Amino acid sequence: MGAIEAAQNLLVSFAEKAVDEGKLDTILVPRVSEVPSRSLRSIAVDYGKGNVAEKTVLTPTSELMQIVVLSRSMDEIAERVSKMIAGTKDGQAVTFGEFVDLWRITGILADAVKPAKTETVNGSPVYVHGGPFANVSIGIPTLVSVEMACALHDVVVVEAGYGTDAGAQKWLDIACREFGAQWPSAAIVVTRASTWRDDPELAWRYPFHVQRLENLDIPTFPLINLWEGEDDQVPSLKATADELGFRTPIIGNLFRDGGEALVPQLDGFVDALENGSMPAEPHSHKGMALAENAKWVAENAYGVPADRVIYKPGFTESAAEAMELCQSAGISLYDLAFVAVKSPATMTDNDRAPEAERTVTLKKVEVHAGAGLVHVNLTTSLTTPMPKIV
Repeated sequence: MGAIEAAQNLLVSFAEKAVDEGKLDTILVPRVSEVPSRSLRSIAVDYGKGNVAEKTVLTPTSELMQIVVLSRSMDEIAERVSKMIAGTKDGQAVTFGEFVDLWRITGILADAVKPAKTETVNGSPVYVHGGPFANVSIGIPTLVSVEMACALHDVVVVEAGYGTDAGAQKWLDIACREFGAQWPSAAIVVTRASTWRDDPELAWRYPFHVQRLENLDIPTFPLINLWEGEDDQVPSLKATADELGFRTPIIGNLFRDGGEALVPQLDGFVDALENGSMPAEPHSHKGMALAENAKWVAENAYGVPADRVIYKPGFTESAAEAMELCQSAGISLYDLAFVAVKSPATMTDNDRAPEAERTVTLKKVEVHAGAGLVHVNLTTSLTTPMPKIV
């Protein structure tokens, strides 16, 4: 993380120097920080020497993090960094490849591209590498770490955080469809017992996640994580799962009993792994107009029909500017993979509203040409502060 932070901030420093030298008029790449502080959003760097972006975002949300996640070699990282749009000159896009010696960046990233192997308390190997925060970025581990794990182990579990509206949607649509990652053989959706019991207004969300994956022909198993004092709820939880049409749920107190306690409940999951699943219809599509793509994702990943997708004032202008920026860089906006930037705590503008009143609002568009992504920010998105615990 620290190497990626240093590398992206060095890119911004090169861009600031390019402003002084007359190579850039504006800078479009933000500085980054590992510190989740709202106050960093209002810091102005080099004010008065060009239209320098007055913002700092969390390192995991940065384009450089996305490039590391989606690249399979240092050469690919260098190529993608060269395509990052640094800013504009006379209204035309200028990439970092036009004025930065890329070895300065790849040298900083040399160790950052190597997956780190750790292990669970039970001794299972864990590869921790890249890609947190599926709400404000792509939220997936590096493709290199996943492919290495698949080469070394019979079964690999990929964490795609926050649910089918965030991590799972981006794993399926971006990692699998656009970058050739392996389609999942099965899925597990984790929840707490209290999710169904304590908040009726939000009780619809967990079944939505499970059913969404099942609709993609991915065998999906509920995993209900009990807290202390909830063991007596197992019969009622199984009954609720049966009423909802779920597969047999996996239930246990993982903190107290560890993973071994779940082994007797895993037969159905293991059978699903052996049978596998085939890729189904994507949530988002390359080649589709940006607004239509956003509506497709809202309807399929958030359960909000297209006619309840709202444009915030300025969104249309932001989309047009993104289109012009891409054209001046010699790329098509439609060729970039779609990434929704949203809150991890909510799927819509108001999850507590009745189903017929839920909406999704589109706020602005950002181009990450080096990563091959276009971001559409929703009104619930924040890229600097840490989210509330979900």
